[in-house]
Amino acid sequence: MATVDNDSRVINPLQKELACYLSSFTVAPDNAYVRLCMKLRNSLAQITIVTLNYDLLIEQALQMHGLDIDYNCSNAGVNLIKPHGSSNFLPELPRGMSFSGSTMVSCGAFFEGLPTNAVGSHEEVKSWCLDDRNSDLSPVLAMYAEGKRVVINPRTILAAQNEYSKRIASSELVVLVGVRYVPHDNHIWDPISERMPKLLIVDPYPLGTTSWADANGLSDVIVIKKGFEDSVWDIKKAVQKVL
Repeated sequence: MATVDNDSRVINPLQKELACYLSSFTVAPDNAYVRLCMKLRNSLAQITIVTLNYDLLIEQALQMHGLDIDYNCSNAGVNLIKPHGSSNFLPELPRGMSFSGSTMVSCGAFFEGLPTNAVGSHEEVKSWCLDDRNSDLSPVLAMYAEGKRVVINPRTILAAQNEYSKRIASSELVVLVGVRYVPHDNHIWDPISERMPKLLIVDPYPLGTTSWADANGLSDVIVIKKGFEDSVWDIKKAVQKVL
């Protein structure tokens, strides 16, 4: 994505294709997300879930248990922050406004300040992407490249990142599941190193993340060298010790 031309005619179709693809994945009843939500259900009001992924698997797992989702952390459901955006974050043009065939080249953001609707299904994402009225738009999600550039509604993503920082700053325990340390993602790692909470790293290959933790003086660190599928019970036990 770093080599893609800074041209809305190129980037928007790619972002739409990515959103349609990733929103199409679904969870099975015995999926690790579903099992973890079940085990932590009584504690979810005290937990903030953060995902760097664009898919809707966490949302589906929560909905399987009849739980509402609150992307804004405003006490309207389970707090879910997506600091890189999501395939279901769809911008909406105001009534009476339309764009067709517009070209934006060599600019930061193509659109800013549009209302963003968080839809619930792949079908809605696909329908939005195929709608001619949205020909010059794409879902609100960061480009998968260094800098995580956002071409549609970047302030929406910035607000999510700011909320993430606030939540980390008030957390006693941070659980990192399969998150690879990427040095240029300062907006993810700096809030943790500044807060220095208890840290649980769940990763079969944790060396990069543990090296980052050591370099930043994080001493209260537990490492579980397992994949997510095999670590659900370990995560539950670690979280319940804090709560």
